[in-house]
Amino acid sequence: PVVFGVKRSKAEALGWTNADGTTKPVPTKDIMDAVKDRKLSFAMTSATQSNSGASAYMAFLTALRGGDAALAEADLNDASLRSSVKTLLSGIDQSSGSSDWLKDMLVNDPDASDSMVNYESLVIQANKELTAKNTEPLLAIYPSDGISVSDSPLAYVDRGQNKEQAFKRFRKAITSKDSKKLFERAGRRTGLGGTLTYAKDSQVKDSFRKEWGIDTDASVLKTITMPSAEVIEQALDAYQTGLRKPAYTLWVVDYSGSMSGQGKSGVVSGLQAALDTDQARASHIEPGDGDVNVFIPFNGDASVAQTAHGKRTAELLAAGENQPAIGSTDIYNALEVALRNLPSDRDDYTVAIALLTDGQSETGKLEEFKQRYESEGKGVPIFSIMFGDADSNQLNDLATLSNGKVFDGRNGDLSGIFREVKGYN
Repeated sequence: PVVFGVKRSKAEALGWTNADGTTKPVPTKDIMDAVKDRKLSFAMTSATQSNSGASAYMAFLTALRGGDAALAEADLNDASLRSSVKTLLSGIDQSSGSSDWLKDMLVNDPDASDSMVNYESLVIQANKELTAKNTEPLLAIYPSDGISVSDSPLAYVDRGQNKEQAFKRFRKAITSKDSKKLFERAGRRTGLGGTLTYAKDSQVKDSFRKEWGIDTDASVLKTITMPSAEVIEQALDAYQTGLRKPAYTLWVVDYSGSMSGQGKSGVVSGLQAALDTDQARASHIEPGDGDVNVFIPFNGDASVAQTAHGKRTAELLAAGENQPAIGSTDIYNALEVALRNLPSDRDDYTVAIALLTDGQSETGKLEEFKQRYESEGKGVPIFSIMFGDADSNQLNDLATLSNGKVFDGRNGDLSGIFREVKGYN
């Protein structure tokens, strides 16, 4: 099941806990109201880039509409429902393209968010890591009026490769008693309808702890009926173009001399893949009406070349194509320019810095930048794209500082990497 993992102190303040530490059934509207009153924020993966985010989003739509039937196209055109879902999604303060990375982000920096929407198993894993650090755990909140369960069939597709017997051995192995026990010890349900097969096992009990709000009674899982593939596609389009919280992305892109030629061509293609509306639509990452994209090319110097609002990205993309690749490399100066151009009200956006470089910064200003980041940019992730001879140590230091991530673009497919980075914001 996809659940809310809410910090214990926050869940208690919202009145969502019982005296024994277990959690109460909470309707999705109550969660929406907590967001509306600015009493709750949460981290969630993108609904167009990750299954956990998509599953949660479909549950939000269904629960806030009401009833047991699957969503229909008419529901997606309902102004009241769209407004409610948009209000709920405005509570997202950290986005991601990966459920595991989202969990790691919250474990690495527990102050990053009040809660996260994620798989129950990853809430359990997060709590094991948080508890080991003597840090406040998350309490699982199961929306009482609609929840999505990741429950996919395992099947063999015959492509003439004569692997059916290998598949049958694999199927037998993962459905064996020992395998099911290992799955449940890791926080994954294996019984029909969301039950536990080995609930009495001590290590299973250690994962499914009541004091973490984990409820092993399958009746708590008010599973929604998934709509048709066509309606899901329409719902994802609505999410990406109008319902999600706007993104504010600062593209800090290396145009030093070493980027001349193939490097610059890759950057231009990457920016087009992420920001050209037609190209980005194919990956469900097209800009929404409220999005802001800031283009900061750099070498030894850096400045804002273009700021694009909404779908109007043509001038930014032209600036990327016309920018000459000359000079030296100063990553930290460029990142300081990005910090000076963060939005005045960061709560209105999910904010991220996307850095691409093919070299090592020629100035050793990391400590100076760290101080500026802590005072001006704390909480804004830096997603770095490593290309050419980029210094992985410098980029990893930035990822550690900002709770960000390093993407490896050295295989040359910068378009794919840019799309992946945009999927994180």
